[in-house]
Formats: sequence, C-alpha cells, structure tokens
Amino acid sequence: METHFKLTMAVLAGVAIGAASVGMLSAQAVSPTKPLPAYLIGEIEVTDPASYKTYQDGVAPAMAETGGRFIVRAGKTVAFDGAPPKRIVVVAFDSLEKAQAFRNSKVYNEFVPVRDQAAKFRLFAVEGVAP
Repeated sequence: METHFKLTMAVLAGVAIGAASVGMLSAQAVSPTKPLPAYLIGEIEVTDPASYKTYQDGVAPAMAETGGRFIVRAGKTVAFDGAPPKRIVVVAFDSLEKAQAFRNSKVYNEFVPVRDQAAKFRLFAVEGVAP
C-alpha cells in the first residue's frame, strides 16, 4: 500500500511539473518579442555648411526624444566599389517605429526645407538583426 502511495505521489508530482513547464513555455511563446533595432542612414553632400549646421542643431531634440544615437557621423569613408558619398550618417534606434517617429516628427519636418537648401540628401531606414 505504501509503495502505491509513493508511486501515486511521484506520478502526481510529475504531472504537476509537466503542466507547469508547458504553462511557462506557452507564456513565452505568446509574449511579445523585442523589436529589432533600426538604423537611419543618410547619404549627404553638404552645399551650405552654415545652413546645414542650423538643420543639425534643430533636429537634435527630436532625435534625442525618440532615442536616436549616432553610430556614424561623417567619419572617413573608403570606397571599395563605386564612388563614395560625400558624407555618411548612421543613427541607431530601438525599433523601426522609433526611427519613423523621428522622421515624421513635427520638429524634423520643420527643418526639412533648411536641410534641402543646405544639402543633397538621401535618407532611408533599415531594420537590423536581433542582438
């Protein structure tokens, strides 16, 4: 009788542990995944340095508000294939949505005419890979 009791308790303990494990795995499967990082990439040819500085200073608060941080800011560029752009800027964001929020912000859009007068500008965003 004691053996049956121990066996029954062991089976119940196994079932309980199994059920708890399945519950934890299910919770992990339905929990939201962390968004992928995103990078805003600018190819820039500055034609009016003073106005371009006005643009840079003007959009800095919007970038800070959306969590943007410079990864590359006009450092030395070496072309391996094709001609290099004059200036490259890469800004990291926690997600593509945050990069879009920066680009679509009221502050940024107020300075787009200044940017367009001060530089030839190509800007795009790309999702990164999971860390």
